Amino acid sequence: MTQRGWASTDVVAVPIGLSLVVLLVVGVGYPSLVESGVSPGAYLVAIVVAGSLCTTALGIAALRTAGRLRASWAAIAATAALWTASAFIALRGGDDLLAWGVLRPASGLTGALALLMAPGVRRTAREWGVVLLDGWLVSGSVFLVGWLALMNTGSHGAAGAPLGRPALLWIPVDLLFVSVVSGLAMRSERTTRVPVLMMVLVSLLSVTGDSTWALAQVPHFAVVQWIILMAALAASTVSTRLDLWQAAAPERAHPQLVRWPQVAVVPGLAAAVSGPGGPVVAAVAISVILAMVAQILLVARQNGELWAALASQAARLDLVLRESRDAIVQVDRQGAVEFANDAVTDVLGVSPQALLGRAFADGVHPGDRATFLSQLAELSDRATAIRVVCRFCRPDGTARHVEATVSPRLGTSGYTLLARDVTERSRREAELRLLASSDALTGLLNRHAFLALLDERLAAGAAAVLFLDLDGFKTVNDRHGHAAGDRLLVEAAEALRDVLGTQDVAARLGGDEFAVLVAEPSAARALAVRVTERLRRLPSDSTGATTASVGVAVGAGVDGDALLADADLAMYRAKARGGGRHAVYDPIMRTAAPHPVTA
Repeated sequence: MTQRGWASTDVVAVPIGLSLVVLLVVGVGYPSLVESGVSPGAYLVAIVVAGSLCTTALGIAALRTAGRLRASWAAIAATAALWTASAFIALRGGDDLLAWGVLRPASGLTGALALLMAPGVRRTAREWGVVLLDGWLVSGSVFLVGWLALMNTGSHGAAGAPLGRPALLWIPVDLLFVSVVSGLAMRSERTTRVPVLMMVLVSLLSVTGDSTWALAQVPHFAVVQWIILMAALAASTVSTRLDLWQAAAPERAHPQLVRWPQVAVVPGLAAAVSGPGGPVVAAVAISVILAMVAQILLVARQNGELWAALASQAARLDLVLRESRDAIVQVDRQGAVEFANDAVTDVLGVSPQALLGRAFADGVHPGDRATFLSQLAELSDRATAIRVVCRFCRPDGTARHVEATVSPRLGTSGYTLLARDVTERSRREAELRLLASSDALTGLLNRHAFLALLDERLAAGAAAVLFLDLDGFKTVNDRHGHAAGDRLLVEAAEALRDVLGTQDVAARLGGDEFAVLVAEPSAARALAVRVTERLRRLPSDSTGATTASVGVAVGAGVDGDALLADADLAMYRAKARGGGRHAVYDPIMRTAAPHPVTA
């Protein structure tokens, strides 16, 4: 319901509630004010006006809706019209058979049809039993309070021969109706509960009104209740929704042993004990007590079923936690471990008991701890889980790679980690990355990885490269075979590792071609001299016949391929001069480039 709907409902609900309070106080404390002072004709006019207005409001509500809801509101409008007619005839002292034997049964039938035709979810027999038990605890208790209040009002008709005794026959029907409506109303939504509670008020007033008519010799008090009844019925149309047939709310984690319908029993039974008693009071009081006992037994049975289901779920959860190969760790808001399953022994290398109470972050590798904590700080601002990969230090001093899904804990602060050991996977991934970026024979970077690194260096500024080609390598392959050639390539790679600085990077470009990315461009020529001298002393070439031609290129603002091509031209210049030496790239080499010299 919208906010506007709530306001308009309050406008009619508050005066009705105040009228009932005034009526109760006056009726119990000063019954003579109601029994006299107002002419019967005034009551007749009031009941007709109230009934007509109520019927009109209900008819308008029917026109504003459609389908089953329209039929339900139309049936309620017919009920109001028939009720008004029966009250008018009874008040005039007319034919009781017509008032109570024809019109009132007809109104009861249309009221039942209104309930049955209202749209919504129907209930099982068991749910109906709970609905009627809840409703009877309320309606029975209200009846006891109202009945005994009437017996003690001091009205001169209360102790005399009842007028309109046929009304007594309709009290059980009224009680059944109010039990159904009250039980259903307890299951309605809070946002639409006021119109439904108006229906409950209508059904309660029908009980107290018929009781008053049957007991009081002067029935004016009952007429006032019927007028308020009509006002409440009209007030229920402020919202045209009629949510008596809503789906039952989901079961609670445990049924309530004490519910508010049971609280309503207290004033009813208190009135029964303190009042004058009688067979009616005794029968209703006993039925209320039996209903409350039945409800308690039903709730106890539900509790037993829920406890059994809970124990079964707990057993399954324990089994899942024990058999899980993933470590499950719950951490509180201070970062201390509150729970850990048995799998933490295999994943983290520490027992669950040893982990409890410790700060989980203390076990994270110092090199990963700052990143881990920053990711957790981001988690507090997110509702979804995050993926964390870090190293966890075991008590034996080893570190294992751990991948964890970290999610915020529902209903409390802290987080839950679902972690697994990915050390072997991390090792394989590292090997794959190495294979993808390195030369399989020498272990140096391959051409693709070298060019990517060179482009990255050039994006930051100037860079220097050496382009190396082994002199006489083809002769070694032809005379001694490819195995000897491969051995020579491996020895050349080891020689480069020996002579290069820690920041220099070497790569095998293919065949007998190598390249070096020099960390300091100004030292490129000096490094080229050292490389040339070192490659004259390879273990498998005791004669020193194997040498290297080295091209040096320094550049900026170009891509890696272009700079490497410059170094390649310089290498061919060195090879053309006899090999075993280096040459520095000069732009003139592009116009007078020598033909490739094979060796």
